[in-house]
Amino acid sequence: MKQEQGPAMVPDCRVFVFSFNRGPYLKNCIDSILRHAPGLTVTVVDDGSTDPETVQVLAALPVTVVTPRAERVGRHGGLYANMQWALETCDSTLALFMQDDVQMVRDLAADDWQALQAFFDADPGHAFVHPCFPMGPRKPRSRHEYKPWPPFRGYCNDNGAADQSERSRRWVYDVTLCHAPRLRAAGWAFGPTERENSKRAAGLFAPMLHFADPFICQLPEVATLRFGRRTLGARLAEYLSGEDVKSFAPMTGAEIAALKTRPLNTITLAEDVLRPVNPGVRRPFVHKGVNRRWYTRALNKLELAFRRRA
Repeated sequence: MKQEQGPAMVPDCRVFVFSFNRGPYLKNCIDSILRHAPGLTVTVVDDGSTDPETVQVLAALPVTVVTPRAERVGRHGGLYANMQWALETCDSTLALFMQDDVQMVRDLAADDWQALQAFFDADPGHAFVHPCFPMGPRKPRSRHEYKPWPPFRGYCNDNGAADQSERSRRWVYDVTLCHAPRLRAAGWAFGPTERENSKRAAGLFAPMLHFADPFICQLPEVATLRFGRRTLGARLAEYLSGEDVKSFAPMTGAEIAALKTRPLNTITLAEDVLRPVNPGVRRPFVHKGVNRRWYTRALNKLELAFRRRA
């Protein structure tokens, strides 16, 4: 790990933020990284945004912006191809992959990096760490599936099934901290789907660590679809919830201290500690705005099913 002058630690880590046509979300994401992790090199990997507002945001960002010519494959558009590009070009030991609809919610300190580095140093099979808060709808599942993983400051996701090779929450996730040289040495390549990536990770690495003191969270009630046209349910959800970015207020020092000193048998959800800036955000949080109301969710599913049959 690299050490700078003064008390702050700057780790050998580079941040990649993947974006497409969501300028306000991207600005919120970048602002949060610069606020909570100053000193880290940040690169925005844009998937060829054409929305005028997003293009304007990209031009004004104080970080590097690149647009690889990634082939659009899989339901995530060019995301996994762009993640592969980032992995191949990363010149640091650690790579933090984020998306434009997530936010860094607290300061990263030396003890965080020491805990994360201890996990990677313990075993060459350790390649992925998930740094995000789980949200409320996962609470019953989280209580049973997240098992403390001593001596590390984190959890292993385990639902007790005999074959868990296709479970993304156990092996790899779109928002992840990874050991870049280790992935390249193993011949890792991101596939077109979450399922495929989970199966590949299961064949090459140990399970992913879910960091016990998360510092990133998906934003609540975001626009559902980035690629293609939005459904009627998605448009209605956006109208009812508003178009503003439902960002979080930064965690206070007391909140961070409480997070880091709690026993590991206590699963902390986003709702337990994070405060949305918009008071209208409903609890428990839902990431996709279309899922906040039963009728917008039903409309969305019905239209998607109709499109598949057409």
